[in-house]
Amino acid sequence: MRIEKVVIENLNSLAGRFEIDLCDPAYSGGLFAIVGPSGAGKTTVMDAMCLALYGRTPRISTISETQDELMNKYEDWCAAEAVFSSHGRRYRSRFEHSRTARGIKPFRAVKREVYEQAADGSWHPVATSIREAESKIEELTGLNFERFMRSIMLAQFRFAEFLQANSTDRAAILEQMTDMDIYRRISMAVYERAKSIRLMLDETRRRIAEISAEVLSEEETAAREAELERLSAAIPVHATLKEKLADCINRIACLKDKQAELKRYQEDVPKLAKALADRQSELAEAEKQEQAQKQAQAALAETLKAVRALDQQIASRQAEVDRLRKEIGEHDNRIRAYKSRILELFKKYFPNESRETYGALYRDPNVGPRLLKSVQKELGAARGRLDELQAQQNAALKGQDEAYWQQQADMLGVAVPAAEALAEITERQEELKRQRKLADELLAREKELEQPARDAEEKLLHARLRQQFEKERQCLKDGEPCPLCGSTVHPGADKPFDEQWLKQCEAEHKSAQAALKDAQRAAAQAAAAADQLEKLIAEKESFVKQQREKLKGQDVDLSNAAALKQRLADAQGVLRLAGELSRQRIALQEQVTRLTEKLG
Repeated sequence: MRIEKVVIENLNSLAGRFEIDLCDPAYSGGLFAIVGPSGAGKTTVMDAMCLALYGRTPRISTISETQDELMNKYEDWCAAEAVFSSHGRRYRSRFEHSRTARGIKPFRAVKREVYEQAADGSWHPVATSIREAESKIEELTGLNFERFMRSIMLAQFRFAEFLQANSTDRAAILEQMTDMDIYRRISMAVYERAKSIRLMLDETRRRIAEISAEVLSEEETAAREAELERLSAAIPVHATLKEKLADCINRIACLKDKQAELKRYQEDVPKLAKALADRQSELAEAEKQEQAQKQAQAALAETLKAVRALDQQIASRQAEVDRLRKEIGEHDNRIRAYKSRILELFKKYFPNESRETYGALYRDPNVGPRLLKSVQKELGAARGRLDELQAQQNAALKGQDEAYWQQQADMLGVAVPAAEALAEITERQEELKRQRKLADELLAREKELEQPARDAEEKLLHARLRQQFEKERQCLKDGEPCPLCGSTVHPGADKPFDEQWLKQCEAEHKSAQAALKDAQRAAAQAAAAADQLEKLIAEKESFVKQQREKLKGQDVDLSNAAALKQRLADAQGVLRLAGELSRQRIALQEQVTRLTEKLG
């Protein structure tokens, strides 16, 4: 690759357009120097060459829509262009960047283009984007940015350090600049590998010597084999003896335990002998007392026999007395019951009479026929009422039995909640659609607000950087070099910073962040509400499925909850009415039974 021309436009302190044609006869000697005072633009020439080919410089690696430290502070755009030849063809690589008139970001996007010259002298684009340009330049020159820096730009950045260093330091610097570290590592790896192989060779030779020293003669080998056979034959005998020895040891341990136990028993013999003598004396005394008690018992036996005979007679008489008392009590109870029933009959069939009249009726022998007639009349009325209640109950049941209506009520008791849940599912699904639509709209709103929020943040960052730059610029003094570009001329150093613009950026950033947070919160709430609705619908659907399983085989339509509720109310009303009539009929039946018993 050979660079033929470099074009510089509004870079650093070089405002305007500058062109360096390296094909000019003045450079035909092949060797020239770029000289000048600090801030004259020597480094800018190198920066322009790097920008044109690679879009960055050794000092500044990033140029974007938010920052550009190479553009002249008083111009709205900058550019760098390099014309070079490679493999017999000519190419032109261009870098261009400009400020925005207004907006959140202070700069526009970087432009990178590579052109190839045709035979007729016209230029045709071969790369029109940053990625395409980087790939094309590396393909044409065979150098990426790092290799370009080591080979082409050595004189600008490391050559003075290289010349002033001693021989050892120059080797290290040259290695860093030319990326020779890989060859140093290869050399070290080869050395370590050779050292390891030498150690392995020495160890192998030592082992061979040891093995050679250990090799036995044929006579020694035969003797050792015979010894091995003898020892092998002795192994089973040794194992048997070992087992017998272990058995003997166990038996000895058991005998020792038995001897210790026997010794304890022998120590207890004198104590036991004394205790035995004491117990024998006590036994003799007890035998004497037992003999005396036997004689006393023999004397009392006859008396006890006579007493028991008398007790038996008394017991038999007492049982007879108790039986008679019980019978008398039962008769008294029946008499009182009869009197009570007779008094009830008198009060029922002869109301408003005095106690004296009831007493006279009790003694009247002709009162029975009168009571019988009244009871028969009441019995006829009760039976008529019983038939009437039976007819009412049949009418209430509408030609069905109570089991049918109970089955209907049970079935409808399952169907009504299922129908209500099914209706609620439909309502909730419509509500879920509305909630999901709202959540999607809020999420879209959140996405719309994210970019303005990022733009406002970048704009605020740029404004604060501009504020800092303006503060630093106001510290510059005429005649003194700028620490950034080296220029001794500082036009615009006294230009004040627009604080109102900074406040406006801060307000826009705050407003954008607040709007984004509100949208995020609303979207999260809408999504949570939709999730809750989905959970509720799933629970209702599970409930309906369970109820349908219970209604399996039943002909019931769950689409009309109101009709099912009315049917359930009707069935429950029939059951209540039938139950009440049944209770009245049972009470009346009991009354008929009692009257029939009275007549009997």
